[in-house]
Amino acid sequence: MKTPASPAYASRLEDRVRRLALVSAVALGVIWWLAHASDSTPAAARALLAAGWITMPSLLSLSLRLPALRIGVALPATFVTAGVLLVTEAALRTGAAAAPGWLLLTAGIVLGDFLGCWLWFRLLPVPRRLEDPHAPLRLLAVGAHVGLVTLGILIVAASHAGTV
Repeated sequence: MKTPASPAYASRLEDRVRRLALVSAVALGVIWWLAHASDSTPAAARALLAAGWITMPSLLSLSLRLPALRIGVALPATFVTAGVLLVTEAALRTGAAAAPGWLLLTAGIVLGDFLGCWLWFRLLPVPRRLEDPHAPLRLLAVGAHVGLVTLGILIVAASHAGTV
């Protein structure tokens, strides 16, 4: 079994961190762009999303050399969550066509926050059957996070089609 002290475990964790850095750079850029394309997005939301987009992949990449920095991803995650909440509130308030997409996106981001706190930072006990990053139930939870975010992005993008 691969333990946190084993080189194989460290290599797999580094691969996951690299993948997360790349995915966050792309996904957060798309989210920022969609928020920026909306007339109802508050300036504070744009700033928070830009800060999250810059700092999340940067901290993840730096944490490959300095693993102690990894806990710092809580800050950009907070930026992104707050920014998306502001965009969602504005979309709901103005009756924007993108509001359902922003709601799904918010749900996916909040689920990702919870999963990160639980499965990565271990703020709550993790059952043995969820220890392995490839455990079916864990993959299902991560898949729900990714699916909600992706579906939200697609709905928001579709609502902006022809207006951007």
